[in-house]
Amino acid sequence: MVWAASLVLLVFVQTVLGRYADRAREAWDWLLPTIVPLTGLLVGVVATDALSRDAEQCRANRSLYGLSLGLSILYLSLVSLVLLAAPFSAIPPLRLMANSVVWLGGLQGIVAASIGAFFSAGTAWPVAAGPGTSSAGSPPADRAGESTPDSTEHG
Repeated sequence: MVWAASLVLLVFVQTVLGRYADRAREAWDWLLPTIVPLTGLLVGVVATDALSRDAEQCRANRSLYGLSLGLSILYLSLVSLVLLAAPFSAIPPLRLMANSVVWLGGLQGIVAASIGAFFSAGTAWPVAAGPGTSSAGSPPADRAGESTPDSTEHG
């Protein structure tokens, strides 16, 4: 989120300094849909996680974390590159932004899916699974009908 905020600050400074002249709205029309959906997703899932479960009782899936982190870094790097490479490109900055929508849009969807999968997978990973339970906190499939020391029977 800090990286996304830095990009907003960069475009804000560029706007104030007249980089986009009377077409500043086009720069913002490119930037906001590029970063707000993923930032909103992150804020939503972090807030939901914080309110719905005890973080000490859950662990993250390292593979999904690594995938989400790597894709997020790639995505934000490419967004940054569009802004930072513009002065060195033969393509005008606003045209470069417009052209990048094609490949950034597809990557944004993949990043959102990986973040969603990461946070969804984390909901069933208790740290201390008791004896006779699987890593997901429920009895293993071959013992699903048996009573375990951690289960209470209602009858």
